[in-house]
Amino acid sequence: MNYWGNNRVSSGAKVTALAEKNQHVRPARMGARPATVPARAYRLDGRCKAARAIKAERARLLAALGSRSDPLTLARVDELAQLRVIAAEMRAKALVGTVTVDTDRIAKLQHTIERVSRLLGLDKPREPMPPDLRTYLAGRASLSTNGGNE
Repeated sequence: MNYWGNNRVSSGAKVTALAEKNQHVRPARMGARPATVPARAYRLDGRCKAARAIKAERARLLAALGSRSDPLTLARVDELAQLRVIAAEMRAKALVGTVTVDTDRIAKLQHTIERVSRLLGLDKPREPMPPDLRTYLAGRASLSTNGGNE
């Protein structure tokens, strides 16, 4: 039986051999999800609880970083947000006892989170943001009206 629930195989024995090895198989129709990627991975658009938590964590991280928004930083922020949510879910499952969770995996995940945090510079105190242009010009104007003696 294939991904869509029927017994038809589109490209013969080669596709079934690859599917049995759990390798990436091109779907029978264009635009369909590959059979090896879980459907939940495609729902990070805010419809599930994990996606909403990742979005909130990403917003907190971007606020903590300030105005740094190059593509590499944004990719690391996304990665860190996902890792933090995964770690929180693993800890919650371990504490409730519904699933047996390996504590070594949690520790490795925590170390990965710390490494990515260090790469982003979240472990260092942030320098104060310089004033915006309007505030800067207002300060210069007040200095020039006072004669600059104060």
